[in-house]
Amino acid sequence: MAISQSAIKILEQIDELDLFSNVSDEWSTLLNEPDNEIKIKKLYSALVKESVRRETAERLTKDAKSYCDFIQEQSKQRISDLKESLENQITFLTQQIKTLKEESAKNLDYYRNELRKATKNLAENKS
Repeated sequence: MAISQSAIKILEQIDELDLFSNVSDEWSTLLNEPDNEIKIKKLYSALVKESVRRETAERLTKDAKSYCDFIQEQSKQRISDLKESLENQITFLTQQIKTLKEESAKNLDYYRNELRKATKNLAENKS
């Protein structure tokens, strides 16, 4: 359940990825600043923003990997369950086929014996 909430968080935080879209514009504006004191403050601010961007990207990557691992494990479990179910069905059907063959063989023997008796009775009645 926690993983599903993680996936929902990832989807809700997609807008955080917008942080990455205007990086180059910020740097070009910042580097063209003539006042060194303002430039230093802006560089520090940009450094903090880059740090936040990096942390956000790492967190989103970690959440996405966790979600992928969860989906992979769930898929493996489903495949395993399906395989087990199919093996059980095959075993059941094989047993049914064996039982039906035995019944059929018994019925065939019974009808052969009845046919022999009827043929024998018919031959005796004609004589």
